[in-house]
Amino acid sequence: PMQMHTKMPEVVLAVCENRVYGVKRLKRMYNDLQVIVLDDAFQHRRIRCGMNILLTAADNLYVNDHLFPSGKLRDLRSSALRANMIVVSKCRETMQPMDRRVIETSLHMASYQQLFFSYLSYGEEYRLVEPEQDTDDSKKHLHPLVLTAIENPEPMLEYLKKRYADMSVLSFADHYKFKKSDLQQIRQTFESQGCDSIITTEKDAARMLSTDIYTNDLRRKTWVLPVEVDFKDHAERFMNPILRYVSENVRKMGGLNLQN
Repeated sequence: PMQMHTKMPEVVLAVCENRVYGVKRLKRMYNDLQVIVLDDAFQHRRIRCGMNILLTAADNLYVNDHLFPSGKLRDLRSSALRANMIVVSKCRETMQPMDRRVIETSLHMASYQQLFFSYLSYGEEYRLVEPEQDTDDSKKHLHPLVLTAIENPEPMLEYLKKRYADMSVLSFADHYKFKKSDLQQIRQTFESQGCDSIITTEKDAARMLSTDIYTNDLRRKTWVLPVEVDFKDHAERFMNPILRYVSENVRKMGGLNLQN
C-alpha cells in the first residue's frame, strides 16, 4: 500500500480486511467518490463488484493450480466464470501466437469473457534516496547485488542478466520482514562479492524505507528498478471496457476525466 501511495499520492488509498465495511466507510468519508478499485478481492463473496478482472500467471494458469494450501488458488477454478476479463500476466517476450492459442483453449472461457496477455516492462533504475552530494552515476552498476523479497524474481533477474555481466543475487521470501540478522547477511554478501550497488524492486524499496534496520549507508547504495504492465498493441482494447463501465456507473459524473 505504501508503494502505491507514494506513486499515486492524489488517489485515495485504504486498507481494510473487511471489504464491505471498508467500502461503506469510504463512501461516508468521501461524498464525491466515483469508483473503487479493489485489489485481491475476487474471492470475497460478500461484496459484489460491477466488473471483475482476473489475473493468472502465464507459468501457472489457474486451470492447472489447486486451492490453498495445496496450491495458490483462493477460490474455486469454476469461479473464473464470474470474471469479465482474464489477463494472463508475466508473459515471456518470446511467446508465440501458437502459445497464446494453447492458453486460450485451456482456459475454456465463456463467450462473454475477454482475454488479454500482459508483459512486464522495466524502466531505468533510480536512487532509493538522493545522495548528499553530486555523484557520477555513469558507472553506477559494475557489479550490483540484486536484492528481492517477492514471490517470483525470475523475470526481473532474467532482465538484469542481459544488462549486467557480473551481478550477485540475494532473495528472500515474498512479503519478508527484514531482521537485523538479515542486514548482516546483506552486508556480508555485498562486501564478499565485491558489489558496488544494490538493485531492488519498488515493492521492496517501500519496506526498506519504512524500517530502521536498512541503514542509511545501504540506502545510499540502493537503486530501485521500476516495473510496469505492458499490453503491447492491446492496451486500448483493455482500457476501453473499463472506462466505459466507469462512465456508465459513476454516482456523480461531474469532474470525471476518462483520459487519466
